[in-house]
Amino acid sequence: MHPLSPLRQELVPAIQTNERHDAEQTIDRPILEVMEEMRTQLRMIDGETKAFYENSYRYLREAKNEVHKLRENNRKLRKRIAEHESVTDMVLDCISTEEWNKRLSNCTHLLASHVLERFDDEVAKKMNQLNLLRYQTRLKEARNGKLTTELNMLRLQSDQIRHTQLGHGPIMQAIRSVENKIEKVTLKYNEMLHIGRTYVTIRDKLQEESFTYVTTADAMKTEIERCSRKLAELRPTYQDAELIRDKTKTELQRHEELLYAHRKRNELEISSLRRLVEVKKDKPVPQKNPMMDQELRKLDVEGIGDEVEEESTSEPQTRLSFCNKLFEDMKQVTGLSELPQIVKRFENQQETSTQLGLLRVHNDDELKRLRNQSRELKQHLSTIRTAYDERKDRQKSLEADRRKLLLKEQQKFKDLKDTVDVMEKQLTHVHLVIEHLYTKLCLVRIASKRDRAYSTVRAKELLLDLTIEDLLERCLELQQQLQSDLEDYDLLDEEEKLDEAMGESLRTRNEYQVTVERRVPINAARIEIPTKDIAFADEPEEGDQDVLTRETLKQRSRMIVEHAKRKVIRNSRSRRQANPFN
Repeated sequence: MHPLSPLRQELVPAIQTNERHDAEQTIDRPILEVMEEMRTQLRMIDGETKAFYENSYRYLREAKNEVHKLRENNRKLRKRIAEHESVTDMVLDCISTEEWNKRLSNCTHLLASHVLERFDDEVAKKMNQLNLLRYQTRLKEARNGKLTTELNMLRLQSDQIRHTQLGHGPIMQAIRSVENKIEKVTLKYNEMLHIGRTYVTIRDKLQEESFTYVTTADAMKTEIERCSRKLAELRPTYQDAELIRDKTKTELQRHEELLYAHRKRNELEISSLRRLVEVKKDKPVPQKNPMMDQELRKLDVEGIGDEVEEESTSEPQTRLSFCNKLFEDMKQVTGLSELPQIVKRFENQQETSTQLGLLRVHNDDELKRLRNQSRELKQHLSTIRTAYDERKDRQKSLEADRRKLLLKEQQKFKDLKDTVDVMEKQLTHVHLVIEHLYTKLCLVRIASKRDRAYSTVRAKELLLDLTIEDLLERCLELQQQLQSDLEDYDLLDEEEKLDEAMGESLRTRNEYQVTVERRVPINAARIEIPTKDIAFADEPEEGDQDVLTRETLKQRSRMIVEHAKRKVIRNSRSRRQANPFN
């Protein structure tokens, strides 16, 4: 029996149950897991079928070799038996001649017929003894053959057990190969599960992102619109602030220049007045300083090109006129008439300029930040859109590939199922053929009807317990035994015996028929051959009431045959009683 056939028998119902449950679990489970499970099952079925074929071929090859060896051993044993029988026949012939001479010397007073009958009885006894011895030798030879086959089988089993214990046998190699295949399949299965889980997490993440993508995009869009509206509202104020700042800057610069010129002029006047005071103290002749006059001309704000002839009379008037003009300009600019209000206005303008500068810096920073944020949001939006499109296309391609693979695997599964059905049908046919051969071989070996009926019942009981391999081995053993039984069977002698028996039966039949016809009375009825059709034979006729039926004639003939048998038995008994040698 094949060592992996039970595993195959266990896998077939498991695969059928998986087929029933796969249709229910495809909704809850992902497609990748179902496909990978189908692949693993198909790979296991392929591996088991290949291993089953290889091991069956190997076992058949080993069985053929063993059969060849056993046939050679049987030939050698038959030769030895033939030599032994030839020697025993010679010894028996020698012994029989000596005994016959002694008995012939002792039987001189008897008649020739009595001596011949006595010798015939002795020869028959010896022949019966010889046949008994031959039968016993054949039984012993058959027993010896069975024991030798059992011994060889035990030796083979012990060798296989030793090889399996050492780990060098074909069974252990097959087990190791199956274990390696199982480990590889488990590793691939775990890897497949990991890949399936990663794909499932990616799909879930994409689904979550697809659900929240619209809301995030709308929120970002509203935020950008709000910022753009706020910028549009702040832009005119910013432009007004820039204009005011530029105006204030120009005014401040002009006022600074005026103040610087006024301070410089005051310093020059003070220095000139000091020199005048010193000169008046010393009473020297007053002299003009050309450098000072040149600087005073440069620092004149109005650009008056009048030359001061007399410094003591023109300088206070020009200074007063300059101050008056400056004061009038400040009144026009500020719109105020009093000096404290103008000073307060200038102070307020300075504070507003500082506040506007701070506001401008803050607005610039905020504008830069918003621009950077809008740029980043646009980039992020574009990347999200591209990633979503790519993942969507990839998901579509993966789904198409999965559908194609699923269709291919379903087609392969159908083909494998058809092949498995065909193989199962072939296996059932082979099993039936082997059972038929086994029953026929069991019937061929038995001679009597009782043994034949017992053998059929026993064969049916054995067929329920044996497998195909065991039945095949039994068939081969029965075939070998039948061949060994038929070797001593002489066909020509049996045909001659059958012809003689047929001739004797015909002669006895003819003699018996003549005696029966002689004893039948003249007025006995004869059975006529039917001239009518058989279909209308059951119809009753009016003239058949006085004619004897077939059943009555059969009963009469049976009674006559029994009477003749009894007469023959009585005659044989009387002859035996009259014969003194029996």
